[in-house]
Amino acid sequence: MNKYGKENKAVKDYVNNFNIASDFGPTMISQVIMNYEAFQIEDIKSKLLIAIHYLTLNDQHWREEKY
Repeated sequence: MNKYGKENKAVKDYVNNFNIASDFGPTMISQVIMNYEAFQIEDIKSKLLIAIHYLTLNDQHWREEKY
C-alpha cells in the first residue's frame, strides 16, 4: 500500500492514518465514506483496497458480537 500511496494521495493518507493508529480508527473509516472519490475507484487497486477495508470492518464487527 505504501507503493500505491505514491500514486494516490488518498491511499497515502489512509496508510498514514493506519500507521498512526495501528488499527482502523474513526478517521480511516470516515475517510473512505466521505472522501471516496479521491480514491479514484475506477482503478482496480483502489477497488481492492476499499473491498478489503469493508470486509475487515465487517469481520471485526461480527467477532466482537460473538464475545
